[in-house]
Amino acid sequence: FNYPKSWIQVDLLTNKLIGGVVTWGRPQSTSCVNSYRIQYQSDGSNTWTNYTDANGDQKV
Repeated sequence: FNYPKSWIQVDLLTNKLIGGVVTWGRPQSTSCVNSYRIQYQSDGSNTWTNYTDANGDQKV
């Protein structure tokens, strides 16, 4: 399967510090996530911001 525009959205209700994201491949298959990007949105904002490292590079 190849779904390049698939996405998951999670509403944490308040600002939270996230320590990691884990993905899991499908059992008995070679299907797995090869890459993803993280975007976040602050309360009251309609703008999504890419997660970047200390150098401003987008993490994928």
